[in-house]
Amino acid sequence: MSETLPPSSELPPSSPPAPPFQQVSPAASAIPEWVVQLGLARGEVVRRTDAWVFSLTHFFLHTKVALTDRRLAWQRPNTILGVIPVGTQKDNFPLHQISSVSTSMKVSVWSIIIGGLLTLIGLGGLANNGGFGAVIVILVGLLILINAFRGVVLITTPGRTYPLYLAPTVRSSADQFAREINTVLAERLENR
Repeated sequence: MSETLPPSSELPPSSPPAPPFQQVSPAASAIPEWVVQLGLARGEVVRRTDAWVFSLTHFFLHTKVALTDRRLAWQRPNTILGVIPVGTQKDNFPLHQISSVSTSMKVSVWSIIIGGLLTLIGLGGLANNGGFGAVIVILVGLLILINAFRGVVLITTPGRTYPLYLAPTVRSSADQFAREINTVLAERLENR
């Protein structure tokens, strides 16, 4: 037996469809567009989102991370020699594939050597009337030197570690995020 539906003009107005995710954490109260574009599964709960400044010299670039009850997703800038932005890398992993998350400070010895040499070469060129070219070499050397000091969030999966670089000034926020991820991982282990 089939029902006959009234014409669409007689149908009562319907409410908009519910989003396929829930918001439970105050930190996730305004879910960023890039997280929505991940294609969250029905019932997937966004626990926390955050954005960290990528480096001291790239204050306009951000590493973005999102933690749901099922996965960890991130979007990070790619650069050449830590200086020239060339796009972004997007990735996500189910929580059951993540072994641990940690934070640390990294100092790149090669960046210090290359940046120091370029700065010295530029200063030598400036002393010999190198002009504008010497100033450019000094600036590039200083940019590389400044970027030698970075915070990093290390996401460890079986077989690989994924680094998410950030400015050392936002490390405390990254530490809190890593603690929350590790808490969620521990809760998942308890519920098995």
